[in-house]
Amino acid sequence: MDLTQILKDVNIFHAFKFSKNGEDKKAGISKVIKATFCFDGLTIKDGLEKAVRQAAINWQHANRNDYDKFTEGQELVIMVKAAGQKQVDHVAALKAEYAGADEDRRNEIIAEVTGVS
Repeated sequence: MDLTQILKDVNIFHAFKFSKNGEDKKAGISKVIKATFCFDGLTIKDGLEKAVRQAAINWQHANRNDYDKFTEGQELVIMVKAAGQKQVDHVAALKAEYAGADEDRRNEIIAEVTGVS
């Protein structure tokens, strides 16, 4: 796929709630905005980078309670799912990978999870 291809006639509709500030949001005071986002003139790569930035913010919010479990410079593979698609149980996926791994890969998994080599 050529990620430098220029997008044309790519429009994504998205409705969202919009509040004046944090207090209004907490109080449930908001307006529904119905927007069509036009991606014309962007490359495929530009569009994906915009999506990744929001996915990163969502991941950060979802994982704040586990902050201390992560190490500086830790590398992750985060699966991006379509809206409404069920999220993967990462613990179950890791257990399945571990069960089917050879000894070297098992040692790598242990090092990744514990931060100890």
